[in-house]
Amino acid sequence: MPLFGLIGHRYVITIMGFFGNFFSYCMRLTVNMALVQMVQHPPSNTTSNTTDTCPGTLEVDTAHVTGDFDWTSDVEGNVLGSFYYGYLVSQIPAGFLAAHISAKTLFACGIGATGLFTLLSPVAARHSSGSLIGIRVLQGLAQGVCFPLLPAIFGRWAPPQERTKMLAINSAGVQAGTVFAYNICGVLGAAFGWESMFYCFGSLGLIFVVPWMLLVHDSPEHHPSISGEEKSYIISSIGAPAMGSRASKVPWRQVLKSRPYWALIIVCWASDWGFYTLLSDLPLYLRDNLHYKLKDNSGMSSVPYAMMLLVVLSLCPLGDFVIKKGHISVTNFRKMTTILGSILPGLALIGIPYVRCDRGAVIALLALAIGLTGIASLGFRVNFNDISPSHAGLLYAIANTCSTTTGFIGPIVTGILTTGDLTHTIKAWQGVFIIAAVLYFFAALIYGLLASGELQNWESKPSRVVPAEMEVLQAAGIDTKAQRRRSSIPPWIPPSSAVITVVPESSSKQFALLQQDKPV
Repeated sequence: MPLFGLIGHRYVITIMGFFGNFFSYCMRLTVNMALVQMVQHPPSNTTSNTTDTCPGTLEVDTAHVTGDFDWTSDVEGNVLGSFYYGYLVSQIPAGFLAAHISAKTLFACGIGATGLFTLLSPVAARHSSGSLIGIRVLQGLAQGVCFPLLPAIFGRWAPPQERTKMLAINSAGVQAGTVFAYNICGVLGAAFGWESMFYCFGSLGLIFVVPWMLLVHDSPEHHPSISGEEKSYIISSIGAPAMGSRASKVPWRQVLKSRPYWALIIVCWASDWGFYTLLSDLPLYLRDNLHYKLKDNSGMSSVPYAMMLLVVLSLCPLGDFVIKKGHISVTNFRKMTTILGSILPGLALIGIPYVRCDRGAVIALLALAIGLTGIASLGFRVNFNDISPSHAGLLYAIANTCSTTTGFIGPIVTGILTTGDLTHTIKAWQGVFIIAAVLYFFAALIYGLLASGELQNWESKPSRVVPAEMEVLQAAGIDTKAQRRRSSIPPWIPPSSAVITVVPESSSKQFALLQQDKPV
């Protein structure tokens, strides 16, 4: 039966995926806010506008001045970027492993290890910056295991007609976790010190493993209590091979020649440059350029991600609706959302230096720049499952591994552009924003030219012949136990002489076994 008798199990999976992303990003971003309090940063002595700096505050923020560590901006950049060295390494192996062993168990191991390393971060920081960097690398290794696994799980649970909604809600956990982490970190840091940020989110990450293991299952066929209705509906929509316990062989030659897949790799890289750069450096920009104090910094840093969350959740039902009604093709919908979700943020980024020190205008433009990228979450982020549902986890892992390089390259470039006396200058940060904007525009161009929302000809064509209730199969004379032994793609495909028609979930009890040739 569905959870509490209210929602289908596929939506339980969606909600748990949301919280998986939520806690992953809470743990990932803790150090972003903690650095604001950990490191000594004397306030600017500037008390009035000059040609290229904003006025410093006359009220000394002791959280900036009396930090425990005297680290340079280069060290801060290395701490922020080190996570992505580990994150880079483990994603592709995790994508391969997900095809052979339990994706849900791998995810639990990854998020549990991330929680443990988060708890160890304060001890490592007090030992040395190098120790903290090492812990961040290990944390990245653990989270790199997690993110390819969610597309793999959703490849088995998300019917095409609900795919945009389910994957967008799952993805919204990233923005929700960012908003929550930034706000709670500010409160915890002001009340209990920066160490409390790590202890809070590390503990929550470990606790989350328990409900994840209890409620999540790798596919409908592995779920012990899913209804026959919902199981038949999901399998009939996705097709049997995508549900198999063994993944079909990846046709690498065709994949490497696939223009839509190369479009996804390029767009992921270009888009993630802007996303990761702002994710890592936004608190530092608000601290160094606009002189926000710790508690205010955390709130303002979360505003753009709150807008992104609102955009994703408000638009995701629209996507499935217009596609289902035939108002727009999947390809055109993915292109439209990706292009809009790239060009509009790029324009907002270009505008930030021109409003100079107007705090309200800067926050508004940052909210647009980050928030409107949520439109693209309905585009290229979902597109892996469109073109190849049975290989979505691995293909996402490869693309995300490539784009992960921006997670450490971006902060390094920002550190170079804003080092020393340039930290507080508008011109230095203008370079950071323009680079991100240009890459957003490039992403829109490439995706518009090369992308597709159609199942690719190299993808294993899923069989739409799916099982009905077990008793119906047995009544038809089909030996389900023998079929289970013969098939490496689970016991879901009946003999070719029988065709089983499954109608949508709302009326799936009305299905009938239609036999063209009665099986012997």
